[in-house]
Amino acid sequence: MEPASPLIHWPDPLIELLGFVASFLAVGAVGFRLRVIARVLGARTANADDRRLLHDSAARAASLGLVGRLHLHRAFATRLPALAERQHVTVGHILTSSPRNPAQAALVLSVLIGLGLAVRRVGSGWWLAAIGVIDTGPLAGVFFGQWNRLVVPIHRLAGGLWIGTLFMLVIAGLGTVLRSPLRPSAAERWSQIS
Repeated sequence: MEPASPLIHWPDPLIELLGFVASFLAVGAVGFRLRVIARVLGARTANADDRRLLHDSAARAASLGLVGRLHLHRAFATRLPALAERQHVTVGHILTSSPRNPAQAALVLSVLIGLGLAVRRVGSGWWLAAIGVIDTGPLAGVFFGQWNRLVVPIHRLAGGLWIGTLFMLVIAGLGTVLRSPLRPSAAERWSQIS
């Protein structure tokens, strides 16, 4: 009798977890900037110091999102040669054989360039990153008629917007505020509550 194969092949679960975390960082950064910070920046009560602090938080979120996306794309790039070898083709052939692949590459560049611009505090970078984050996820399958491949990308996008935005709120937002010299005194906090 042959020994039973293990149910879990390590380190595959850890690699998958790192992929989710990396995806959540980028999606969470975009969600944090375009939903949370945009709402506060639009408030009439935000003064110049508050705006500076918000822009610092957004830049910090962008850098975390960029690190996450770079990890995702580095992991993909390191798997390409093995994939090409299994299919008995070149890496270049894999990247150009389907119309989906160049479109995906353009969206990947959109996210990386957008987050890079956002780190440098260029506002349009956030919109460029948002287009890439959304389109490299669930909408890519829609554009190419692959309806059966939508569950995981939609799950990553929704989870990234929820958990990733909360993570950015705590790490980038709260972390920046706690390091800021603009902490209000107890009397100012009390007057804001009242």
